[in-house]
Amino acid sequence: MKKWLCLFLAMAMLTGCGKQNELPAEEIVEAPIEELLVEEEPQLSIYEEDAMYLVELIENTHPCFTIDDIPDDYIVKKENYLKSSKSIEDIEQFYNESAKYLCALKDGHTSLYSQEVIDQHFLQVLWYSDGKELYLCDEEGKPSNIKVLQIGGIDVQHIFDVISSYQALENDSAIKRAYRTSTKRAHYLQMAGVICDFDDCLLLTLDNGKTMEVDWTMDESISVTYEEARYQQNISWEMLGDVFYIDQNLCSVDDPNLESTCNALKNALSSGVTKVIYDVRSNKGGNSAACYSILESMGMIPPTMGSIIRISELAKKTYPSMYGSYRGTPTITGSTGSAIISKKNDEVKLIVLSDETTYSSANMLCALVQDGKLGQIIGQGSSNSPSAYGDILYFKLPYTGLEGQVSHKRFTRADSTADQKQLHPDVEVPYGTDALSVALEMLAE
Repeated sequence: MKKWLCLFLAMAMLTGCGKQNELPAEEIVEAPIEELLVEEEPQLSIYEEDAMYLVELIENTHPCFTIDDIPDDYIVKKENYLKSSKSIEDIEQFYNESAKYLCALKDGHTSLYSQEVIDQHFLQVLWYSDGKELYLCDEEGKPSNIKVLQIGGIDVQHIFDVISSYQALENDSAIKRAYRTSTKRAHYLQMAGVICDFDDCLLLTLDNGKTMEVDWTMDESISVTYEEARYQQNISWEMLGDVFYIDQNLCSVDDPNLESTCNALKNALSSGVTKVIYDVRSNKGGNSAACYSILESMGMIPPTMGSIIRISELAKKTYPSMYGSYRGTPTITGSTGSAIISKKNDEVKLIVLSDETTYSSANMLCALVQDGKLGQIIGQGSSNSPSAYGDILYFKLPYTGLEGQVSHKRFTRADSTADQKQLHPDVEVPYGTDALSVALEMLAE
């Protein structure tokens, strides 16, 4: 039922701009990539030059530096990064050290893109992590009680530590997701000391005294970029009995099916349909205005998320019509979070399906529905915090040519009393259990 859209994750993790009394919605434009024109040979190594450039760009753009939210270990990681850049020998090592530096921000929207740098082999195995251990899954995809102790002779706990050192893990769901997915990736396994021979199987050591051989495959999930995906048909609908079911894989206002889906929803409600399931599992985000269109079609008004905007030079260059008139580089309040203005349609039973990979604008949708009491969230909590940094700006490093993204806004959920780091579904569905089936059973009662 759920279509798994192959997306380049980093390019798809966009969030929206906050506007007073409106759903925070991103203004999608052909945003230029900020890059420095290199006219002379670097005085230092290209890696030292780009490391200094990256630090300066991040500190001049990211909101955490102007709202007194600098992580405690940031300075140490920054100093270690600049020091290590003096001995970096290749582009993969530079990417790794840069990732370790950026993860100090604890912001999943700020990163360098890795698809051209790191190995894309991964293990063909299905397992689950509760954030502490790694468990094999059974034939139905549900976690078993069999623990994986070692991968390629290296303790799983050590591999967990390596992953945590290179990824910005915003909450418990992010930890579970990273431990479940990144333990399959050759890139992280090799950094943890696993010897990876892609022409041979890798041996797993299990806690039942047995071992298991696992094959390698290539990751093709980065074959479609956000710019390519946003014009595809990423939203669809169908009637599942008396339930109007919406399947949205990307929040895109350019989706050719968005308008027809909204019209079909309005017609269905006017003809007596009262049950709606809005499925944003595996939705990496995009433009939150696309989500607003769906809520509006149900006669609902979402609450307002708070937003703080850092108007940096990079922001001005990216959005000159929006920020060009500002003097200097101020940090301003874009909107004040409030659930007071929200409006529920009491005639509609709305359920939104979420999982660990529901990210950015899609996770913002879940927070708005929950804070505004517009419906129920069923599934698993997102690896993206409901109050988080976002609305990314693109950049390109001048010497290595690596591209990346950096947040220029801080969003806060409408309900200030709710958990700001983790969105907790109204009905938690265990990993491996189909949340859609659970939702349909609930609506049938």
